[in-house]
Amino acid sequence: LNMQVYQGQYSGSAQLDVSGTTPHYQANSELQQLAIGELMQALATNKKSFIRGQSSLSFNIKTSGKSVTDLKKQLSGTLAFNAADGALQSESLARNIEYVMAFLQGRAPKPSGQEIIFDSFAATGVITHGVFSNDDLILTTPLLSATGAGQVDIPSSSIAYTLGVGLSPDSDRQLPIQIEGPLAKPKY
Repeated sequence: LNMQVYQGQYSGSAQLDVSGTTPHYQANSELQQLAIGELMQALATNKKSFIRGQSSLSFNIKTSGKSVTDLKKQLSGTLAFNAADGALQSESLARNIEYVMAFLQGRAPKPSGQEIIFDSFAATGVITHGVFSNDDLILTTPLLSATGAGQVDIPSSSIAYTLGVGLSPDSDRQLPIQIEGPLAKPKY
């Protein structure tokens, strides 16, 4: 299947096997130059996106089940994501990153904005029984860099993640920000 979607290009294949008592699904897909914010907004139950920008996404997933809950719990595969020239749209995360930057620079925190503008944002990971695990997140902005590792539990729509924030990509001084709780409203 090839198509234009959310200002980008999609190519992929999908398989559905309903020959047994439990349906089995498999999909291999690649999206290039995707307007990720618009896609995330369409997929989110609260119709909000936490990210904007042009991105590439590839995944190879499979699952089985008779309900959406079963499909989420049985989900497995791989995922790779790369975005450029965009922003993470989270006032809470922006505020916490400003606190870290102020601490590292030895100054008082300034009022933070609504989002964190980035040059690049990339991650790869593995999905096992509906849990996405990642240990190579890299975020670079004009003012800081961050690395991250953690998990997103798709069936429970929750996150447990640690983001290490520093002033430059090669800085040996990073402060952690813990991100936990429901995806719709995580705590930092």
